[in-house]
Amino acid sequence: MPNFWSIVGFFAFLALVLIATLMLLRLRQSPADFMPLTPIKPLITAYETPFWGQIPAETAYLTAFRQPGVHIRGNPTLAPPTKISQESVPIEDDSTAALLAPAPICYTSANSTLMCLGRVFNMGDVPLSDVRLHVSLLEDRNLLAEQTVISEQPIVMPGAFAPYRALFKDAPLGYDEIQAQVLRATLEASLRPELSVRDESATYIQGASDIGRYEIQATIVNPHAEPAENVRVTVTVLNDDDEIVGYRVLALSAPIVPNGIYPFMMDIIPLTTDTDLHYTLTVTAR
Repeated sequence: MPNFWSIVGFFAFLALVLIATLMLLRLRQSPADFMPLTPIKPLITAYETPFWGQIPAETAYLTAFRQPGVHIRGNPTLAPPTKISQESVPIEDDSTAALLAPAPICYTSANSTLMCLGRVFNMGDVPLSDVRLHVSLLEDRNLLAEQTVISEQPIVMPGAFAPYRALFKDAPLGYDEIQAQVLRATLEASLRPELSVRDESATYIQGASDIGRYEIQATIVNPHAEPAENVRVTVTVLNDDDEIVGYRVLALSAPIVPNGIYPFMMDIIPLTTDTDLHYTLTVTAR
């Protein structure tokens, strides 16, 4: 027959099992507070310009690029010398806007497509949008081809510029002059509070051939108490002569929450084999 201590031990064991079971049930019924993880990869919708593309990772190696802005000659966000006359174009309130459009730089591809990249400068004191230009190719002052384009950067702030492109699929031979004329602009009245940018970095990645790509990373900061919507990021890459060699526009697919951040990364394939490049970054929101 079992003695007294064995009976006590048996009931003590049952009590421990019961206590453990009750504790597990309580934990299942009262889970810890949910702590969402902060997303580190943004959702980005990109307007991919024709000179953007992928280079296989196995054929690329990294070459460290100098800090952005260290070797910029002059300030590429300001207009070029005033010897280029600026134009006054109409805006919707019956006033005019001072815009400047130097002749673009054109690049010929292997399939005889001509891509002209240029910049339009806002010389006035009000922000503008919907900037449209007329690009012409001439020979002995005779018109060979023409195209009307709109800047893909939605807003051009005072004292700044926006890139644009004109693509001629059947490039005429023999042109000796390229002209750009501003046609119209719209006064932008729906600007959001200014966003800031931090953690900028730039790296030139050289491929197996002479073609490389320019990789830019940065973080957009919304320091305000309201969300930033319709955020657009424009990166323009220029060579040492401040000639545009590529650009890209990103449209963020979601607002940046109040006091939130939005990291991004983009690649641009410059239309040059020159590696001494610099860039400008513009962020706008509505």
